[in-house]
Amino acid sequence: MTQQAQPLMPAMPAEELAISRSEMETFARDPRWWYLTWYLQYQPAFQPPTGALNLGSRVHLAMQAKYGYDLDPLLVLDVLYAAEIEASGEYEKELRKEWELSRIMVEGYLEEAAAQGWDSHLKVIATEQEVCVPLPGVPGVSLRVKLDQAVQDLDTGVLSFLDWKTGIDFAAAEYAREDPQMRLYSLVQWLAAGHPDPPAAPLADRPAVLGGIVTVLKKVKRTKTAQPPFYRRESFVHSPEIMQATLRRCQYLAGEIIRARSMLAMAGSDLDAVNQIQQGQLRRVWITGDCSWRCPHSKGMCQLMDRGGSGWAEALVSGGGYVQGDPYAYYADDGIERVKALLEKRAE
Repeated sequence: MTQQAQPLMPAMPAEELAISRSEMETFARDPRWWYLTWYLQYQPAFQPPTGALNLGSRVHLAMQAKYGYDLDPLLVLDVLYAAEIEASGEYEKELRKEWELSRIMVEGYLEEAAAQGWDSHLKVIATEQEVCVPLPGVPGVSLRVKLDQAVQDLDTGVLSFLDWKTGIDFAAAEYAREDPQMRLYSLVQWLAAGHPDPPAAPLADRPAVLGGIVTVLKKVKRTKTAQPPFYRRESFVHSPEIMQATLRRCQYLAGEIIRARSMLAMAGSDLDAVNQIQQGQLRRVWITGDCSWRCPHSKGMCQLMDRGGSGWAEALVSGGGYVQGDPYAYYADDGIERVKALLEKRAE
């Protein structure tokens, strides 16, 4: 059973936990998904270079390059897509379509931002800032976020953050105030500034920290028949009471994650014990319509895990479908350095 037991243990045991919004929300949505991705640290070995998430990531990086490093975002898109086509030639047709769309979106955004004066009162004070603060009330656990840009409103002195979204509509802007990601960003900024645990009033000698700014670029080519608006920027604030609710939610989810880790650690490589946990305490939702695109493990893995036995564990290590690695590795992925290297290569 030792051969089958290997995939049941995490790549590295966690002593001090630094938990992101992604990990907490994954656990809240489907603890089994969390178990495979964040505890066992298995990811699909291959991810196609196209699709909504990839387009959004490249546009996001182009905006990060503009606001954090004063780079031409259109040129950034050009070098990113050219490099991807060179690496994944079989996807060239799809990549060129996304390249064209992303350029249209970003070019129009630059025009809209200039016309509306969106950035005239903002000063970027930090870029690619990873912030990690102790989670009040949960010893040994920290909250971890990565902010693309921290900005200051020159009119009010208030600190906030910029975030970029792409979508077929403006839902991400309309519901930004309720978005768990945005609420966590605000909470972490609040705690990092040294303010007391919410809902206590902010300290007068510390920077005011209130909410953020989300900009949505609509995924549309802006043809003559397309109906504006194509861009929306939404500023929002989070009251101390909302941050208190966010803190309580984080405390609860962190406690659940700690309990799950404890159970799994006690089960160790005992497959029967692990199956009892993953089919019971970690099986909170049934397969739904969005599992096919939202969860990277949805293609047959849940069915294998429901059947029990060792089939699902063997699937993780056989056939080349999965690789094991740190799910937080993207925190160390310096996209801007990659862009700069591509720009230098282009200039040669």
